[in-house]
Amino acid sequence: MPLFMTLTTDRICSEIGAAQRHVILAAPGIDMQVADAMLQLSQRLPKSAVQVVLGVLPSVARLGYGDHAAVEKLAA
Repeated sequence: MPLFMTLTTDRICSEIGAAQRHVILAAPGIDMQVADAMLQLSQRLPKSAVQVVLGVLPSVARLGYGDHAAVEKLAA
């Protein structure tokens, strides 16, 4: 993977799907497609190998980062 790249939702999901050992996702928010990819990964890898760090403050949501339903889906 190059040092700098554009990370579209499709690209993020592709990278998550290709992971073989560990994924740490740190982002201001998350959309449903990425949440689903992380949940699928958690079925394939040990639970400790999948980590998500999100900025779920109301101010971040007002800026349009992510989908609150996706956050709730991950938290379930």
